[in-house]
Amino acid sequence: MERVKKEIKETAQSLGIALILALIIRALVIQAFSIPSGSMEPTLQIGDMLLANKFIYQLKEPKRGDIIIFKFPYSIEKRKFFDLRLFKVPLPESIRKKEVFSFYFFKIRRPQFLYTWRDFIKRVMATEGETLEVKEGKVYINGKALSEPYIMEEIAYDYGPVKVPKDCLFVMGDNRNNSDDSHVWKFLPQKYVRAKAMVIYWPIRRIRVIR
Repeated sequence: MERVKKEIKETAQSLGIALILALIIRALVIQAFSIPSGSMEPTLQIGDMLLANKFIYQLKEPKRGDIIIFKFPYSIEKRKFFDLRLFKVPLPESIRKKEVFSFYFFKIRRPQFLYTWRDFIKRVMATEGETLEVKEGKVYINGKALSEPYIMEEIAYDYGPVKVPKDCLFVMGDNRNNSDDSHVWKFLPQKYVRAKAMVIYWPIRRIRVIR
């Protein structure tokens, strides 16, 4: 009986250690992520579940071709606006009696303010110091067209040329014509990068290394 108790205790201790290690790895190294939109199709499909490495960019810089998860870098501010009476706007009697009538509005630093609460996932297209241009349906880096067999379709817009500033990235979705990315809101400061997408683990039929 004592032997059985000892084995149970040792097993429980081993499981406890394994659980603690798993939680540490999850907190420091691995992030689970669900694809919410079709902006990265066909590479990533809506509903794909993937694992991302949160530690890798502590050791090296993001490079072109990496698929990264990042916090949307822009936000909104609430500002006090103006006294409507200055513009002779008709007001109800209850308001006209007040000495001051003002209200608040949201000053949008970037039009994509609704995205501030969630993570994005895109592909790194250009890094610090590189010049990017979109023309004739292709992406050019430093004047050279990229070969991109993974994109959804030929790009339907022109953009740039622009030079990527220090400590920034230019990111795009693989579904180029249906992606809110750097061609809409400009450059991504690297400090907002959270992880590198590594593996699709669900659904089973789509298990693969992400490239």
